[in-house]
Amino acid sequence: MDTESMPELSLFNVVGGAADERFKREVALVMENWMDPNTTAETKRTVTMEFSFQPFDNRQGAEVSLTVKSKMAAADSVTGQVFLTRRKDEIVCVPFDPRQEQLFPEQRAEEKRK
Repeated sequence: MDTESMPELSLFNVVGGAADERFKREVALVMENWMDPNTTAETKRTVTMEFSFQPFDNRQGAEVSLTVKSKMAAADSVTGQVFLTRRKDEIVCVPFDPRQEQLFPEQRAEEKRK
Protein backbone atom coordinates (compact mmCIF):
# COMPACT_ATOMS: atom_id res chain seq x y z
CA MET A 1 0.00 0.00 0.00
CA ASP A 2 1.23 3.46 -0.88
CA THR A 3 1.49 5.29 2.48
CA GLU A 4 2.55 8.53 0.82
CA SER A 5 -0.97 9.19 -0.41
CA MET A 6 -2.62 8.40 2.95
CA PRO A 7 -3.82 11.44 4.91
CA GLU A 8 -2.14 12.18 8.22
CA LEU A 9 -4.15 12.05 11.39
CA SER A 10 -6.20 15.19 12.09
CA LEU A 11 -9.15 16.29 14.21
CA PHE A 12 -11.37 15.78 11.18
CA ASN A 13 -10.45 12.14 10.51
CA VAL A 14 -9.53 10.67 13.93
CA VAL A 15 -12.22 8.36 15.37
CA GLY A 16 -14.08 8.48 12.07
CA GLY A 17 -14.58 12.26 12.16
CA ALA A 18 -16.51 12.14 15.44
CA ALA A 19 -14.35 14.83 17.09
CA ASP A 20 -15.89 17.63 15.04
CA GLU A 21 -19.42 16.30 15.54
CA ARG A 22 -18.98 15.87 19.31
CA PHE A 23 -17.32 19.27 19.67
CA LYS A 24 -20.21 21.00 17.88
CA ARG A 25 -22.73 19.19 20.10
CA GLU A 26 -20.99 20.29 23.32
CA VAL A 27 -20.59 23.88 22.10
CA ALA A 28 -24.34 23.97 21.37
CA LEU A 29 -24.99 22.91 24.98
CA VAL A 30 -22.59 25.60 26.22
CA MET A 31 -24.38 28.25 24.15
CA GLU A 32 -27.74 27.19 25.59
CA ASN A 33 -26.26 27.44 29.07
CA TRP A 34 -24.84 30.92 28.63
CA MET A 35 -28.14 32.19 27.21
CA ASP A 36 -30.06 30.72 30.17
CA PRO A 37 -31.15 33.65 32.38
CA ASN A 38 -31.05 31.32 35.39
CA THR A 39 -27.25 31.07 35.20
CA THR A 40 -24.56 33.58 36.04
CA ALA A 41 -23.12 35.30 32.97
CA GLU A 42 -19.69 35.77 34.57
CA THR A 43 -19.03 32.03 34.96
CA LYS A 44 -16.70 30.54 32.35
CA ARG A 45 -17.95 27.56 30.40
CA THR A 46 -15.46 25.01 29.08
CA VAL A 47 -15.36 22.24 26.51
CA THR A 48 -12.68 19.61 27.02
CA MET A 49 -11.67 17.06 24.40
CA GLU A 50 -9.59 14.14 25.62
CA PHE A 51 -8.04 11.60 23.30
CA SER A 52 -6.70 8.36 24.77
CA PHE A 53 -4.36 6.15 22.79
CA GLN A 54 -3.95 2.49 23.83
CA PRO A 55 -1.07 1.03 21.79
CA PHE A 56 -1.47 -2.41 20.23
CA ASP A 57 0.78 -5.12 21.66
CA ASN A 58 2.92 -4.99 18.49
CA ARG A 59 3.13 -1.16 18.76
CA GLN A 60 2.14 -0.75 15.10
CA GLY A 61 -0.99 1.23 15.94
CA ALA A 62 -3.36 2.10 18.75
CA GLU A 63 -6.98 2.06 19.82
CA VAL A 64 -8.15 5.67 20.07
CA SER A 65 -10.99 6.85 22.28
CA LEU A 66 -12.42 10.33 22.49
CA THR A 67 -14.25 11.91 25.41
CA VAL A 68 -15.76 15.37 25.00
CA LYS A 69 -17.06 17.05 28.14
CA SER A 70 -18.45 20.45 28.90
CA LYS A 71 -18.59 22.32 32.16
CA MET A 72 -21.54 24.63 32.49
CA ALA A 73 -22.53 27.34 34.90
CA ALA A 74 -24.85 26.04 37.57
CA ALA A 75 -28.32 27.47 37.76
CA ASP A 76 -28.58 30.36 40.20
CA SER A 77 -29.96 29.33 43.54
CA VAL A 78 -33.52 30.24 44.37
CA THR A 79 -34.60 31.02 47.90
CA GLY A 80 -37.93 31.08 49.62
CA GLN A 81 -39.41 30.59 53.05
CA VAL A 82 -41.29 27.83 54.80
CA PHE A 83 -43.09 27.90 58.13
CA LEU A 84 -43.98 25.32 60.75
CA THR A 85 -47.48 24.93 62.06
CA ARG A 86 -49.52 22.33 63.92
CA ARG A 87 -52.34 20.35 62.36
CA LYS A 88 -54.05 18.23 64.96
CA ASP A 89 -51.17 16.46 66.76
CA GLU A 90 -48.76 16.81 63.86
CA ILE A 91 -46.19 19.46 62.95
CA VAL A 92 -46.23 20.31 59.24
CA CYS A 93 -44.27 22.66 57.01
CA VAL A 94 -46.23 25.17 54.90
CA PRO A 95 -45.10 27.69 52.25
CA PHE A 96 -46.88 30.70 53.80
CA ASP A 97 -46.80 32.21 57.29
CA PRO A 98 -49.95 30.82 58.92
CA ARG A 99 -50.03 33.80 61.33
CA GLN A 100 -50.65 36.23 58.48
CA GLU A 101 -53.84 36.67 56.57
CA GLN A 102 -53.51 35.80 52.91
CA LEU A 103 -54.01 38.79 50.61
CA PHE A 104 -55.28 36.76 47.67
CA PRO A 105 -56.72 33.52 49.09
CA GLU A 106 -58.52 32.65 45.85
CA GLN A 107 -55.16 32.51 43.99
CA ARG A 108 -53.74 30.24 46.70
CA ALA A 109 -56.74 27.93 46.34
CA GLU A 110 -56.15 27.76 42.56
CA GLU A 111 -52.47 26.94 43.11
CA LYS A 112 -53.43 24.09 45.44
CA ARG A 113 -55.70 22.57 42.77
CA LYS A 114 -52.90 22.50 40.18
